[in-house]
Amino acid sequence: MEGKTPSSTPSQAGDRARGVTTPDYNTANARLTGLATFMGSLSFVGMILSVSIMTGRTRTASDALLIAESMNVICLLAAIVLFLTSAVVLTSAYFESGVPLELGVRRARRLNISGTVLTFLAVAGLMLVAFNFTAQAYAYAGAAVAAPVAFVLLRWRQGIAL
Repeated sequence: MEGKTPSSTPSQAGDRARGVTTPDYNTANARLTGLATFMGSLSFVGMILSVSIMTGRTRTASDALLIAESMNVICLLAAIVLFLTSAVVLTSAYFESGVPLELGVRRARRLNISGTVLTFLAVAGLMLVAFNFTAQAYAYAGAAVAAPVAFVLLRWRQGIAL
């Protein structure tokens, strides 16, 4: 039983002996669930912050302000829906017959990445509104938009499936 853990199958033990790593879907499930919970909570907190920032002080209504506020709310609501949907997709992969586990984990990962990108776009809109469209606001918003784009491009460059 050398090199074999109690939870591994004979093919996984052979893969480990050859230096091939196989995905552990239970670990992937725990990570995706943790990510969905964290990012969903972050989206809820962002929604609360955006509402308090939007209603906290009087501003002159402008087109840019309305677009930034509406982008913020729409992106956060869509992100919350995506995170909740990813939990359902991940659960269906484990408990429904006919849904391959690998496919369910991949679909949940894609939903989490989409929700994370939308959360960062909402943060960009929140920064623009919070800092009243100053140069500092544009710098922060640019960083918030560039971060998930860089993440997706780096994963694509490394050949890691999304």
